[in-house]
Amino acid sequence: MKPIDFDGRFRRFAEQWMLRNRSKFPNADRMEEAFAGVYLRWINRPAPWLGGTSPAGYFTRLQSPEALTALLRAYGAEGVPVPDLLISRLGEFGPEAAGALESLAFDEGAADEPRAAAMNLLTACGAESPMPRCVERIRACEAGDEFAELAADLLRGLGAAAIPAMLDALNKASEAGAEIFIELLCNFPGDDRIYTIAIDRFERTPGKRAQYASYLGKLMDPRAIGPLTRSLEAKDLGYLDYIEIVNAIEALGGDAPEGRDFTGDPHYESLKHLS
Repeated sequence: MKPIDFDGRFRRFAEQWMLRNRSKFPNADRMEEAFAGVYLRWINRPAPWLGGTSPAGYFTRLQSPEALTALLRAYGAEGVPVPDLLISRLGEFGPEAAGALESLAFDEGAADEPRAAAMNLLTACGAESPMPRCVERIRACEAGDEFAELAADLLRGLGAAAIPAMLDALNKASEAGAEIFIELLCNFPGDDRIYTIAIDRFERTPGKRAQYASYLGKLMDPRAIGPLTRSLEAKDLGYLDYIEIVNAIEALGGDAPEGRDFTGDPHYESLKHLS
């Protein structure tokens, strides 16, 4: 199979449908309501440009995840948008497709779109085999690494099974990687190691108080109430930091002290004018 631009085909079909039917509707909203079922009709109708096969049935001719993943890779190589129908067909194989998808997801030479699609499919099927490679990608990542964020989604889906690997990688992680690991780890209350790491980061990185306060709020450990409350006395505390810290204190069951005056703080002033 060669990559076919299903998106382009449907876009042209939709444009023609709207031209033919616009006189039947009193306004654009009514047309939009009617348009909801057009895509379903289109994917289930035999298409001459597919040799009489419907778009919905086209990818069912490929019977292995390896063949489908190879086609997914080809879409990226030729710069053709990846069809949702191909993604759905691959998703039918569940964990059986994990090996083929992992080889694509971590192939730095492949195009971004099919790699991201492969990673999302791995996350959806709950595959554990990519865990070491996801941890390593996050460990070495720089800020703004979108693929590291996809790797984080996969680890988040694996739950507590990923904790040991993340804790082991944390001390060797980049700053961006450490932030991702700590955010993930704070989804798992009850581990003293995670609390110690999160509170240490909160106290040692005043420039990211709001960020780490939000993580501590998720961790649900009331021991954090004291350090969070004391941080409200910091002279360099910004208004947005204050709000996030107060939210965390209250989420943990504490009572925040009386508010302080943030007159002159640019974020406070801009929000005050909006209210």
